[in-house]
Amino acid sequence: MVSFPGTSSGWFKAENRTCPKTDQRLLCTDFVPNSALKQLIKGFCLEKGIHFADSIGRSRDVTKAVVTCSKVSQQAVRLLANFLIGRLVGCNNQEQNRAAYEIHLLTKTSIFNRSCLVEAGAIPPLKIIVENVGLILILDVLKCGLKVEARQHAAGAFFYLASIEEYQQLIGEIPDAIPSLVELHRDGTNRGRKNALVTIFGLLLCLENHKRVFAAGLVPLLKQEQRQ
Repeated sequence: MVSFPGTSSGWFKAENRTCPKTDQRLLCTDFVPNSALKQLIKGFCLEKGIHFADSIGRSRDVTKAVVTCSKVSQQAVRLLANFLIGRLVGCNNQEQNRAAYEIHLLTKTSIFNRSCLVEAGAIPPLKIIVENVGLILILDVLKCGLKVEARQHAAGAFFYLASIEEYQQLIGEIPDAIPSLVELHRDGTNRGRKNALVTIFGLLLCLENHKRVFAAGLVPLLKQEQRQ
């Protein structure tokens, strides 16, 4: 949770235990320091050439300011990664789910963010969560998710798991896994189709999945798309 001066911090100092925006009851009121968020925003603005008050001051050495701020931004990402891993390991299921979702968003931003999460030790607790919850539940969302976004996230979860060799085989052995990915590629949005395809490519690292992908009809589908 991010603290914003005069808003969240004052709210919780008044001993409120609900979210000031959604009114949902909170089980955890720990904060990511606002200074870290500020440095992230500052670094982004400098790198994109966007004016940020008090970011450079009177110095005309913009390059130096960008380099310095980039280093601070990187440190802020490391801080955030460690915070999220702490939530993933030491909190209840609800907070773990929120942390896992934030980690998923962070991994989509840059390779550097993904490397920070790996260095912070994200893989083992995520693996434990998946083993406890089960691959079948992820497949259920992939097949029957009420929203397209949910199906996309399920495909993304399979993609990250497919980076681990043992999961390439486990996912492939689930009867409906690969056919459901092919279906998402056929009928989903652009993002959903991309998520499905890169996940299938990851599963192809397991030789036993080659025949499963072929049987699911991906090759004719790709040929048809090339002709269109």
